Amino acid sequence: MNTSKLPLQLDAHWLVHEPARLAMMTFLVEQPRSFWEIKRELGLGDSTIHNHAARLEAVGYMAHRSVPSLGRTRTIFHLTRDGLAALSDYAITVSGVSAFLATAITCTSR
Repeated sequence: MNTSKLPLQLDAHWLVHEPARLAMMTFLVEQPRSFWEIKRELGLGDSTIHNHAARLEAVGYMAHRSVPSLGRTRTIFHLTRDGLAALSDYAITVSGVSAFLATAITCTSR
């Protein structure tokens, strides 16, 4: 899908709507999480996490930092304010669409 011609709001929703990105963003709402936590809790593969994190970081929705831990480096991800706002806006939009569809289905089934 070529998103270069979509209105900004639709483009933002498209970025959030993808299931792996939506799961990652939702998982990060409460607190920052490590790469391993995301992998373990969401069941995502390494390349999936890397690819989606890169897309979310490119638009400023997510950020990461590297933390030394027991001789290794842990990657910790967190949502940015823009990411939280985009997720919230997406949830409001989905809720509105759901309400509209429920009303439309009720009206047409009478």
